[in-house]
Amino acid sequence: MVAALDTGAERTLLSRATNETILSGVPAWSPDGSQIAFAAAEARETGQPDGGVHLFVTDIAGREVKQLSNERYIDIGKMSWTPDGKGLVFVAMRPRLPNQFYFVSYPTGEVRRITNDLVTYGNYGLGITADESAMVVDIWEFAAQLWKVDADGETASKQLTLGSNDGVRGLTSLADGRIAYVARMGDEYDIWTAGNDGAEAREFTADSFAQADLSATPDGRYLIFASDRAGGSHLFRMNVDGSGLTQLTFGDAGDSAPDCSPDSKWIVYSSTTRGHTTIWKVAVEGGTPSQLTDYESVAPSFSPDGQMISCILPAESKMKQASIAVVSAAGGAPLKAFEVMTFAFYYHSARWSPDGQALIFPRTENNAINLWRQPLSGRLPRALTKFSSDSIYNYAYTRDGKSILLARGKVVVNVAMISNFR
Repeated sequence: MVAALDTGAERTLLSRATNETILSGVPAWSPDGSQIAFAAAEARETGQPDGGVHLFVTDIAGREVKQLSNERYIDIGKMSWTPDGKGLVFVAMRPRLPNQFYFVSYPTGEVRRITNDLVTYGNYGLGITADESAMVVDIWEFAAQLWKVDADGETASKQLTLGSNDGVRGLTSLADGRIAYVARMGDEYDIWTAGNDGAEAREFTADSFAQADLSATPDGRYLIFASDRAGGSHLFRMNVDGSGLTQLTFGDAGDSAPDCSPDSKWIVYSSTTRGHTTIWKVAVEGGTPSQLTDYESVAPSFSPDGQMISCILPAESKMKQASIAVVSAAGGAPLKAFEVMTFAFYYHSARWSPDGQALIFPRTENNAINLWRQPLSGRLPRALTKFSSDSIYNYAYTRDGKSILLARGKVVVNVAMISNFR
């Protein structure tokens, strides 16, 4: 859309008749005001391992759209033309890389990487000086370690690990009491295991693939996780000793957020196709998956008796709250829904309390993320943990139900200047 600054009059610049085209990032005016650069992806490409987001440019009448480059990205954030109009600087995510800055020349479309760091750059911080001598950006540094707190949330928490990014992308408790979690070492995201006190940590996988979203079968046999090792994101199973790697889901969909049933026979998970995410299930031993929901729903979790699952109904905007829905394990429409979750770009599952009478979920208040307890009876939720700072990125009950494991830490955002980026 284009809007006039003086009158506020709006007009449509570019339109797609269906939801097959997904816009990404922040469009940018060319210096002479004749063109607008933007990023977009076809929905069918969003699950590809190298992403499907491309850069485009259109004239201000929206009559002609040109693709700037054949390069593909998982996501593109803010972009800005250089003052001479000979290219764009933009921030983008690529497979196995955090957000980095790139330069694409115009009109040739040649792409060059500007930054080469382990840190993550923000999607919305970018400014270029008029003489093109420098640019300012924002740097996001995530720090997270594993902590443990009693299930009542009242007892003082205990820090278990000292890593820089422990458990954010995956955290679960194994049947023997050990902890399995995803840790970041450099650009690699691998599965680690540790004792219930965080001691004797060891690397469980060590390869060039990214692991995420851990779940373990209660019978102690298998570890279930999402990985890009087959392209895109699919679910895999391995024995708890690291052997017997088996792929469970296939196809073009992006699969994530698995959770195992109490009888260790089933896995519920999120599956995204053409930009639409629904809940599915597949047997732990493998087989043909079946669809449980046909509405937008993510992050499922089995109830302790295996008869129900919880899932998240995402909020449509930051101005609204997401809902926790309770659905029959056989699928169908929500039986209950609680509009209590803070908007997020990525939702973790609402975990069931060990007695099956409440759902535990994260909520942001006063610049801190705590766990809250929503009774199934419909009573108002209450805070379970009471941290006054920092964030809870991930959480899971221990197998005995007596404690909650937390991936907890902080985000530090700084502003940096980059000189001679051309």
